[in-house]
Amino acid sequence: MRVLALLTLLSLGSSFAVTCPPSFAAFPTAAWRPGNARPNLNTPDKRLFRTMIRMGARSGDAFGDRYRLATWGCGTACLQSALVDTRSGEVIPAPDLILGYEVKAGSRLLVVSPLGQDETPAQRRQMAVNVLPTYDLLQGRSFVQICVP
Repeated sequence: MRVLALLTLLSLGSSFAVTCPPSFAAFPTAAWRPGNARPNLNTPDKRLFRTMIRMGARSGDAFGDRYRLATWGCGTACLQSALVDTRSGEVIPAPDLILGYEVKAGSRLLVVSPLGQDETPAQRRQMAVNVLPTYDLLQGRSFVQICVP
């Protein structure tokens, strides 16, 4: 019995191993097919940003197989965000997007503070901001950080 449990844990661990930085293609979803559900603004925090969440549900960037990423400013070089399920209307908290983000329809990967073209992590560390990109994966109804270069 213990051997079976150990083999199960080892097989699960290897399925989560990723190279850093990961590619969008490494975390595919079904084809992007949005719905037209209204966002469910069922908490005070969601109602506070209702206008931006509603706008994002209509025209935010496509993410995964059915989501849109709603964003709004929270200061210099900062964006707050929420993921809106266009089929059910569920609003899922997403990471703060310091220095921008990158997403693709058909992938569960969210890149926060992506590096610019020809920019390296070492160059980013030397900047006054000193913010490295992070790679977050949508798992179920929340994001899990999977990589920081």
